[in-house]
Amino acid sequence: MKISRAEKIEYVSAKQNDYALSCDINSCQFTRKAGGAGYSCVLRLKVSISDARDATGAALISREFISDIKKTAIRPNRDAACQEALSTLTEPLTDFFLNNIPVYGLLSYEGGEYIVTCGAGLNIRKGDQFQVSLVKYNGNERQSEVVGVVKVQDLRAATSAVSFSEGKDRIIELIPTLDANSFLQCRLLLLKSR
Repeated sequence: MKISRAEKIEYVSAKQNDYALSCDINSCQFTRKAGGAGYSCVLRLKVSISDARDATGAALISREFISDIKKTAIRPNRDAACQEALSTLTEPLTDFFLNNIPVYGLLSYEGGEYIVTCGAGLNIRKGDQFQVSLVKYNGNERQSEVVGVVKVQDLRAATSAVSFSEGKDRIIELIPTLDANSFLQCRLLLLKSR
């Protein structure tokens, strides 16, 4: 079974479901303004990211978010006040997701450099590390084997040049053997320091 580059990218994209997201509302506190002017609300959310394949469901990273009362307007009812409080969390939640949800790409050798198909546009940073796996199709069966780790050295908009942290000889040996049924997949390693 031969697979095209587009199919390889589709497979890599499907792997984005390796992580589970959970969100708990720790508190929702309403304040009724004097004279019946309406309500304000303060929300406390705890967002956690865990490995979806881990039976224990242990969080890899979690963070509490508190809505900003200074950015909210008084609303006529509790539902509207809660929505207003939630809207103040959009920016910090987006930043959290962009910095903590792993990214997948492909590793190749182009123009004398080892390149990962992920760059600044995906919030990749110089020094980020990717776990490299050899993915092979054997008929309809997919096989995957971790072969090393690479580190971003030169960041570009859509790609990154990388150096080797682990498995250099194995990866260099594999690149010329890749065919229509195999590719090197890279997964951004979640590091709590990001």
